[in-house]
Amino acid sequence: MTLLNHKRIAFRAPEPEDLDLFYRWENDVSLWKYGSTPAPVSRFLLRDYLKLEGEEIFSKRQQKMVVLLRETNEPIGTIDLFDFDPYHNRAAIGMMIDSSFQGRGYALETVELLIEYAFSYLHIHQLYVEIPVSNVPCYRLFTKLNFHLCATLKEWIRGENGYEDIYLMQLINDK
Repeated sequence: MTLLNHKRIAFRAPEPEDLDLFYRWENDVSLWKYGSTPAPVSRFLLRDYLKLEGEEIFSKRQQKMVVLLRETNEPIGTIDLFDFDPYHNRAAIGMMIDSSFQGRGYALETVELLIEYAFSYLHIHQLYVEIPVSNVPCYRLFTKLNFHLCATLKEWIRGENGYEDIYLMQLINDK
């Protein structure tokens, strides 16, 4: 399916065989500061989660996909649309690229492909992202992709050294 393929990466649905991979990623303490669940996740819960991933975005209001290297089909991360609002036709973006694959442009290609999928296939009107102010590389990435800074939300998330501001950025589908 060319819709979910890009230059060097592709998307696919999570599979039960991804359990060990998700277990490693979800329990990577260095990533907890970017999410909202700063606690270990059991294999039992992840197994149930992966069973439900086959449901489509309109019923569960979320769509998670595994990011693969096209050449090898090796999983390098995840990308998801969440907080999907079908009435207002918007969704948030969440992404994780494994640390061993960062710094090679895969995040840029991943978000480019997600934008294409969300706007062209799902006909979403707007995408948004919440970025901790301290995550400068992520802010630069979304700026490069023409997301616009809408607001700075003060003390929005709890960080290692207290509360931290986030940037709220959005991209409107003008087609």
